[in-house]
Amino acid sequence: MAIANPFPESTPILLRIAAFADGDSGGNPAGVHLAGGLPEPGEMQRIAAEVGFSETAFAAPAAQGWRVRYFSPEAEVPFCGHATIALGAALALRQGDGRFALELNEASISVSGWHEGDSIAAALDSPPTRSAAADAALDIMYWPGTSRTCRINNHPGALPPGPRDLLHKAQKL
Repeated sequence: MAIANPFPESTPILLRIAAFADGDSGGNPAGVHLAGGLPEPGEMQRIAAEVGFSETAFAAPAAQGWRVRYFSPEAEVPFCGHATIALGAALALRQGDGRFALELNEASISVSGWHEGDSIAAALDSPPTRSAAADAALDIMYWPGTSRTCRINNHPGALPPGPRDLLHKAQKL
């Protein structure tokens, strides 16, 4: 059964969505503001402070998809992964399942959102990454939350076993 779109296209909306949620629990909350145009920077800052989460994504239709900016309660930030996942869920809720092109201040990316039972799932399609040789002082990297370390010199970019993608369910708060 498809979830009905409760938000008319012409109505600006402000959602609070927990990205990376597992059903009704957990997740990383983000604000999502969808409107016909982006508010002025001072207004986006005020809204982000009012939402009170670490970041709020602001999105408006653009020629090739959606123009997106991110604000924390204190300042504009260049990118926020969990707010992008939340945005993908919000766009799927508002426009139906799909892949959405996003124009950020310094990059172009896309996010996909789709209905999955009673939930909405989203996946971030990140731009290509760049790397350079690590400083010798960074020879061993500690992986937070574990006792694992990775030898950067022996395995450039290696990560300990675990999830390697940003495919997560988003839950409306």
